[in-house]
Amino acid sequence: MVDSTGRLFPIDIFLHVCEAISFDVILQLRCVCKHWNKECDAVLSQFKNVELSYVYDIEMAKRLLAKCCNLESLKLSKCDEACTLILKDINKFAFRTCLKALSCDSAEQKSLKKVVKSCSGLQSLGLRCKETDPHVLCQRKAQRKLTSIDLRGTTVCGIGGMVEKISNNLLQLGLRGCNVHDVHLTEHLCRFTSLQVLDVGKSCRRLSDESIGIVTRNCSRLQSLTISHNLWLTQRSIEHALGLP
Repeated sequence: MVDSTGRLFPIDIFLHVCEAISFDVILQLRCVCKHWNKECDAVLSQFKNVELSYVYDIEMAKRLLAKCCNLESLKLSKCDEACTLILKDINKFAFRTCLKALSCDSAEQKSLKKVVKSCSGLQSLGLRCKETDPHVLCQRKAQRKLTSIDLRGTTVCGIGGMVEKISNNLLQLGLRGCNVHDVHLTEHLCRFTSLQVLDVGKSCRRLSDESIGIVTRNCSRLQSLTISHNLWLTQRSIEHALGLP
């Protein structure tokens, strides 16, 4: 930014002003001149949250993300190929040690495994893939740190294996709209003993009024339960949900 004489403001003032500016606007400001480009690089290094969508220039996206060395939350939406290619190179980004939350629409399982292995501070993972392999979430590093998993709209095979590995740490689980291939779903959900938030809205028909009651009784720390858009559930399930602390 410049004053009335055309000189750039000190970087600390520039950074303060840019705290209220979105990531997209910062990218536009970089194109003004060389000076602004340099100052915006400093701003990008301070960004904590970034959301990218409809990414067509993948290499440009990678270069920009490389400047976000303090990134804590990354959301990649509506960019299937870009998502996979960006996460494939997760080891090249300095923010991998700072990243706490990742959400993506689609990514290959190999890329996700690399993320879980490389991002030592990852606590929250949101996946919107067509199919999710629970083994990705059962790596030793993921077992110790993941506290929130959202698998909204995905097909989940073998949720039991996932429960066996991370039940001691998980605080939030999202299965909204999921097609869960597991006849013992209720039994597995009850083993998330530390669970505080559970979303099974618009989920599979493997849940009934009885199973909702079993889950609320066994998950003693559960504080929030979402069961909306499950037409086969009755007032009994609502009463179970309302009875939570």
